[in-house]
Amino acid sequence: MSRVPAVIAASGLILLVVGTFLPWLRSGTVDRNSYQAAAVAGEFLGAPAFRLWLGVPLLGALCVALFVLGLARTAATVTALFATAAAVVAVLATVRTGGSSAVSVSPSGPATTLIGAVIALTGAAAFVLVARPRTGGFR
Repeated sequence: MSRVPAVIAASGLILLVVGTFLPWLRSGTVDRNSYQAAAVAGEFLGAPAFRLWLGVPLLGALCVALFVLGLARTAATVTALFATAAAVVAVLATVRTGGSSAVSVSPSGPATTLIGAVIALTGAAAFVLVARPRTGGFR
């Protein structure tokens, strides 16, 4: 089987993770990446769910490792779920809430994350489409 879908998915995952370290919010003259923004949002909203965002690089690395280890079906599934969740967060981060004009969205981080998520999802979907069915089992 071709390794192209796995390479596409891994490339998208890398771009997705890189995007999380780029500026997401601008407050005055200070740019904040997604992790800083999540920490501030968690403080103000008191929601521990924002701490889950800290696991993005680890989960991205796990997906790439699964592809490298040859566990492509598992990797494609986890990548699809992960990329979809990251894409939703990136889109939500860019939606204007009508809040303070002192804080604005810096589009480079969310856009890069979203593009990476779309590429990763495309690679995962391509793997599913070109994967040969297993022999045996139910027919």
